[in-house]
Amino acid sequence: MSHKIELAVFDTTATANEAIALGNPTDHPIATPLDPGPLSAPDEAREREYSSWACTYRGSPPVVGATQFVIGADPHNFASGAAFTIFYERNLLQVCVENDALDDPEEGLPISVVNAAVEQVQWESSGLTTKVQFHTAADGSYVFRTTTASSHQGLDLEKGLVLSESTPTFPHIDLSSLCPTHKVTDSIYVIKMSQGPAVFKRLDYGSMQEVNFFFDLAKVDFLLRPTHLVVDDRRRGRGLLLPYHRALSLSLTLDRLHLAAKVVLSPAVAAPSDSSSSTRPTLISLLVKTAWIADVAATVAWLHEQNVTWDDLKTSNIVVCEDGHCRGIDYAPFGTTVKWNPPEAAQPGPRTTAADVFALGLVIWAICMEVGEFERQQEYVCPVLVWNHAAPDWLRTLAARCVQDEPEKRPRALDVYDAILTERSRLKQ
Repeated sequence: MSHKIELAVFDTTATANEAIALGNPTDHPIATPLDPGPLSAPDEAREREYSSWACTYRGSPPVVGATQFVIGADPHNFASGAAFTIFYERNLLQVCVENDALDDPEEGLPISVVNAAVEQVQWESSGLTTKVQFHTAADGSYVFRTTTASSHQGLDLEKGLVLSESTPTFPHIDLSSLCPTHKVTDSIYVIKMSQGPAVFKRLDYGSMQEVNFFFDLAKVDFLLRPTHLVVDDRRRGRGLLLPYHRALSLSLTLDRLHLAAKVVLSPAVAAPSDSSSSTRPTLISLLVKTAWIADVAATVAWLHEQNVTWDDLKTSNIVVCEDGHCRGIDYAPFGTTVKWNPPEAAQPGPRTTAADVFALGLVIWAICMEVGEFERQQEYVCPVLVWNHAAPDWLRTLAARCVQDEPEKRPRALDVYDAILTERSRLKQ
């Protein structure tokens, strides 16, 4: 049986009120006000000198990568600072930091290498990007070489693109007009607008392909679509504005409830799943959890109907909105996060809908167990999903089907969505 794809219905006032309260937290601030006090020693170098930290890579597993950052930026002025991109590739002949960075591609190069690059390379002034090729020499020393002429920060706008406040496809706003109030991550800020707060996602690197995708995809209630393209005085794309929701991401919402208690998933070959249990307490009702799971499954199913794979489905790319529903962000198929990847992603090849379903299974487990962030002990190996006694058998079975090793055995996202709606109707009886 297939249902119309839509956000879940809160069938009781109590369920709706609980979900709305979670989407409108009043305690435990989840974004850092700018101009903070003294920083802890481990983060001091990175926070005081570098911002807009990002890591990209190619290959599965990664064989080439880039660590990107901005130096000397005023946190109150997004147009300030000079950008760096450090490129590197896997070295098959020796143990080196670039191999470590590619083995943990979300973290990138260590601060020691970044500091050495900044000290040794003549870098460009504010508003420009310096591109550097890096490798470790046989004697262990760091070698940096400037690869190309500098370029302006931001994204090249497509030739002939007309930027106008009235342009329906690309409404824009000037970078200089943004007034940041809080920092969420290295590239995400809460800003003050005349009509209320908004979220600014910096895009100091990349191409207009991702921006085009966000604005071209149909408007639906499952997704938080960007509202504006942010451009600088050189008419280059510098980021996106998104609607603001106080709870921000699902991962922050869940970790806030449990004070980010550490959770580690072991590979299935190391421990049988039928012996796994957890004493993690349950703080969210099953009706709210299944509503959120239905919201996420609906989003994935709808994207797949549009022949789009999400590729980077994870709890930090799901927003708990002020109306209590979960909606997707960063749904453009141009990036991925290794610890949410299925076993087949270890081999080269295009992303598939089955890979999204694997990530959906992890999201189902994370919501049910109230886990925002977790560590995966062995990537590209099916993990043991550790449950507590409050998790119903049908939900455990559904998640287990999604994270099967063989992609052809996983259900479709639409089948997952249908199964959740069927079980929710039984819960309410």
